[in-house]
Amino acid sequence: MRPSSDRLTAPSLTMWKLWSLVPGLHWLGFLVAGHRLQQQPWTVAGGVYAALFFLPLASLPTGVGVPVSLLSWLAAVVHARRSERQYANLVPMLNDPYHRLQSLSEVEVAVRLGLVVDVNRASVDDWLRLPGISIRQARSLVSLTRAGVQFYCLEDVAGAIGAPVEQLQTLAPALRFCFYDPDGAELPVRLDPNLASSEELANLPGVDSNLAQAITHNRGQHGPYRDLADLQQRLHLPPKLTATLLHHIQF
Repeated sequence: MRPSSDRLTAPSLTMWKLWSLVPGLHWLGFLVAGHRLQQQPWTVAGGVYAALFFLPLASLPTGVGVPVSLLSWLAAVVHARRSERQYANLVPMLNDPYHRLQSLSEVEVAVRLGLVVDVNRASVDDWLRLPGISIRQARSLVSLTRAGVQFYCLEDVAGAIGAPVEQLQTLAPALRFCFYDPDGAELPVRLDPNLASSEELANLPGVDSNLAQAITHNRGQHGPYRDLADLQQRLHLPPKLTATLLHHIQF
């Protein structure tokens, strides 16, 4: 899961707390964190704290301006203290490339931060950041893309890992399909290679009678296929044929 642009990382929690404790810099932590973590209330608070600190010093007598500025600083310290947990939850999303999102609400936040999975270039670690994706599924997807298979839509990913499309719908905002074709044809009815006969498999595009028999024979000798990646590896299918079967089989 990578930023959609070259977005800067956010200050660590320790640095953010230190900024809030230094009079004259207390506003900076909110301003920077609000901008980089896409938290507009923090950005506004940073501007307010800066104005309430510097304007009284410049426009009011010292006996009045200094206490007002100090009150601004104390308010920022209290605000930072109360926001520590929220900040600590947000920073790993941006700074830690191995941080796994724990819920769909975190996925929504990650998308706002510009973090997306580039489906056709994602690593196993990228896939594992998404909730509900197992390590076996992540490895299968990466194995297929490395073999030359490209995914064009959510249905392709669901078919590759043998999962219902509905299960992945909630992750759709975090997935980027760089080669998606909006004018593609509807998906045909799919066969289960673990249940279909060799005669049925021979009707699939690119599958002749010899390959159909090899599929059923391998299935009988070594057990059912786990997913498309397993089928491709066991039968040494070429990438072009694997990409074609993606739309015609399901597990």
